[in-house]
Amino acid sequence: MDSGAYLGGPNGSIVGTLAVGGTLVANGAGSTSVIAAAIVDNGSIQLGYGEMQFLGSLTGTGSVTVSNGATLDLLGSSTITNTITFGHASSGILDLGTPDSFLGTIAGFSSGDMVELDGFQWADGGTLVVQGKTVTITDGNQSATLNFSSAQTLSQLVIGEGPHGWLSVIHT
Repeated sequence: MDSGAYLGGPNGSIVGTLAVGGTLVANGAGSTSVIAAAIVDNGSIQLGYGEMQFLGSLTGTGSVTVSNGATLDLLGSSTITNTITFGHASSGILDLGTPDSFLGTIAGFSSGDMVELDGFQWADGGTLVVQGKTVTITDGNQSATLNFSSAQTLSQLVIGEGPHGWLSVIHT
């Protein structure tokens, strides 16, 4: 997909299903690309550069790679179990529209990478509880648990404000 591409219904309405059995590559800096359809990922989605919004649900057993400072906005509300991998030269952003429905695994999380939790108020501050591969984030009103492929340490993580204004977990 090219930068600024739009797939799905008009005005952000979710229309149809996009099945990924092979590889879907979305590259290009510039404007945001949007997929306004349900996505069944049983292959590989590779996002390099720019910002991609998935407005519909993301299901399947495939993987999604975020590389080169790209931003992936998972804005659909269904349970997400896919693996999201931060790739080379990353400093990427994973924006979770419904953090409590993200049951997937985050891999390759390293210096400069960020997970933004929509609806979590930055102004309320936040706390992190790290237990090996599991990190629980609380903003004083709600909490979410993120699962990583490798153990995290409290010294590696900070809480900050993400690019969309929500509370974020940032790898130092």
